[in-house]
Amino acid sequence: MKRKIYLNRKLISGIWGGGNRWLKAFITTAINYNYEIVNKIEDADFAFIIGVDGFSASEPDALTVARQAQKLNIPCLFRVNDCDLRKLTYHIDNLILETMKLVTHTVFVSKWLQDYFNQKQYKTSIIINGVDKDIFFEKQNQATFNAPVKFVTHHWSDNKLKGAALYEFLDCLTQDNQIEFTYIGRHKCKFKHNTKVIEPLDGLELANELRKHDVYISGSQFDPGPNHIIEAVSVGLPIIVDKNGGGCNEFAESCIVLNDFYDLINIIKNNNYPKSTYKFSDWDNCAIQYIQLFNHILI
Repeated sequence: MKRKIYLNRKLISGIWGGGNRWLKAFITTAINYNYEIVNKIEDADFAFIIGVDGFSASEPDALTVARQAQKLNIPCLFRVNDCDLRKLTYHIDNLILETMKLVTHTVFVSKWLQDYFNQKQYKTSIIINGVDKDIFFEKQNQATFNAPVKFVTHHWSDNKLKGAALYEFLDCLTQDNQIEFTYIGRHKCKFKHNTKVIEPLDGLELANELRKHDVYISGSQFDPGPNHIIEAVSVGLPIIVDKNGGGCNEFAESCIVLNDFYDLINIIKNNNYPKSTYKFSDWDNCAIQYIQLFNHILI
């Protein structure tokens, strides 16, 4: 007999952000493990909150789902991948904290995010996002870091806290031909010099483009569970992160941290780029960890 799961987010077709890639992987794995995804919480054996904000009646906010699950007396798992610092909002933290009071178990997507909320009175755990290892594998030819050193970053979100100021500064550094910089994705940056901008890519196209470069740079701040870092580490690029990178620093193991923009000048001058050794699971194993939590809670 199939167990039925209600999700408060719908899968989006086409190129989208990391959350959609996680959702696609989870749904595929859940179906393979004899779970059925249902559209109405009243039909579910289990509620799974995977989005904090509400978008519509079919995609309600986390607290609404938690209250419905409590009323229906069904278990509820809460996956947290957000916080107010991420986009300078003022309601997300409170919505998460109120929801945590009602759910059966909360999963954070990084230790940084778990520490940020610091709610030890509730049942919580950490499940790091996965990566498609058939696509995001380490490039064979290691970088020699000969000038011009090829820097790259990629983002789906164009929120300025993804690092716009740092990328504009890096754009200025492209003028002396010591570095090149490629930006992949959506942005609101004001590039004035030699930055190469590529439209959003996904899957193999994205992985192949990343492997063409020498160094990955992320100016993202307070990022709860950054897929862009997971993908960059997985293709074997050394990672430069902001001191306030949140999950970026965790996943890149803080190998190269910028305290300010001018640190970047010294890093380029020293031409030393140590790599993270962090090993991420594939998407299937990541999703299986959630399935195992379901099975444990439902016993």
